[in-house]
Amino acid sequence: MHRWLMGPQSFHFFPHPSPQSSTLSLMLETPATPRMSLSDAMSALQLQGWVALDRESRELPTLALARAVGQPISGNTGNLIKKLVPKDSLDAIPGTLSHVYGRADFPLHTDTAFWPVPARYLVMRVTGDTRRATIVAPFPECLDSTIASEVASSVWVAKGVRPFYCSMQFRVSGEVGLRYDPLTMVPANTAAVRVQSGLPAVLARLSAFSVDWETVGTVIIDNWRALHGRGSEPTGEGQRVLERIYVR
Repeated sequence: MHRWLMGPQSFHFFPHPSPQSSTLSLMLETPATPRMSLSDAMSALQLQGWVALDRESRELPTLALARAVGQPISGNTGNLIKKLVPKDSLDAIPGTLSHVYGRADFPLHTDTAFWPVPARYLVMRVTGDTRRATIVAPFPECLDSTIASEVASSVWVAKGVRPFYCSMQFRVSGEVGLRYDPLTMVPANTAAVRVQSGLPAVLARLSAFSVDWETVGTVIIDNWRALHGRGSEPTGEGQRVLERIYVR
């Protein structure tokens, strides 16, 4: 059993900032929260859709932490740990976010939205130049918007090696999840067209939070309940490596 699971070694957990605070770094100026166990962090993850751990969480290897969360699964490359670096469009694989957006910021999206069942959790860390933020936003808030009924009835084609029809909402073992990726999901009915037209304004109103990687060591995202994206490129950005593991 990992030391972190045994209790003596736990890490500070940064709870969801208040709506008045738009960035995680602002929230970190408040007094430190009590050190929390994995079960406490997972409870917070279930409540808010994502959780940030302080830099001491790096004492546990990324893969070991992912295994504490659930079962790590391989991505399309077959690797459990995917190392992502900003790159120019011409150097990126066609069809990827990097190919479309290059070194610019990435839109909010669900990872593996083109899988029949998207990965449940994402475990992320950044090394090297940590100035570029990761943006996280709670996705279920869009269900309270004017397009809620359209979201429930929308049908999409998920592009991939084997395209398939899907809904934004899905259910697995009684749990409801949401998926959205503007790059891999194509509207297939009128409701989806309306969602595609109205969702950008909805996402712009979401309480999105900017993860300050200069302070945060690890972020765990519930990929069924929160969207994430990449922040803007800082001036003179050096090598930035984001380690990502999918977990079911």
